[in-house]
Amino acid sequence: MPTASPLTSSPRAWAEIHFSHLESNYRVAQKYQSGEVMAILKAGAYGHGLERMAMALEGFDDGPLFFGVASVIEARRLTQAGCKTRIYLLGPTCDFERAEIVAQKWTPCVSSIEEAEDFNRLAREAGIQLAIHVTVDTGMGRGGFLPDGIETVIRQLKAMAFLEIEGVG
Repeated sequence: MPTASPLTSSPRAWAEIHFSHLESNYRVAQKYQSGEVMAILKAGAYGHGLERMAMALEGFDDGPLFFGVASVIEARRLTQAGCKTRIYLLGPTCDFERAEIVAQKWTPCVSSIEEAEDFNRLAREAGIQLAIHVTVDTGMGRGGFLPDGIETVIRQLKAMAFLEIEGVG
């Protein structure tokens, strides 16, 4: 366990990654998720090294379907490191980030019609179909569409010709 100096508090939590155990742990997660796993690597893989964790996971046969990251900065780092696994942006995006998201074909979660319209326009201009995930506010108020209006939202999103709804969560 990490220790504190006389001027600091002890850490409340820590995690240790034993790379020799990573693949067997990944296989357990895969078994219980019907084979499809998103490895969440946000916050620098929770302090364990974004690129190092991604490259280790990519080395497995049948590795993760996605790497989930918190920001475009983390997505860019993975892309620059040569990662081939699809990148999923876990939170809403700023309008100035969206062109890069489309160009890189990263998968955004969409939490407003305005955001979706912008992605649809950018995908049309790029001549691609952009896979998106639809974010639903599950009651914590962190963003997303309200559940009672989700059917209407899905109809609106399906009408956007350059977006492909890949998931809802």
